[in-house]
Amino acid sequence: MWTRIAALIALSLFAVGCGGNKNKYIRRQASQDLTCSEGQVHLSTLNKSGAQYLAQACGRRAVYTYSRETGAVRISEIEGANVSGQPNVMPPPGGGSDTPPPPPPPPSP
Repeated sequence: MWTRIAALIALSLFAVGCGGNKNKYIRRQASQDLTCSEGQVHLSTLNKSGAQYLAQACGRRAVYTYSRETGAVRISEIEGANVSGQPNVMPPPGGGSDTPPPPPPPPSP
């Protein structure tokens, strides 16, 4: 019985450690891509499977995936501040805007 408990604890610690490393690698790659320090990179999971991550830092953002084989890979364009340093307007995550679209025109008689 104690062997099973010890194995479960070890497996849990291993799983937690892997998730932390994944975030570390994504944060490191995003830091380079977004030209910000790793400490400024904020990560959010974009889907339930945990396969895509939104990295945001210094007014810019990009989407990443991670696997053991490829490491952290950016799968989107970098949105945000342009080359001159002037910020571009970024839509909220998920696209669209905060204002609803106008209602459709009434049907013609």
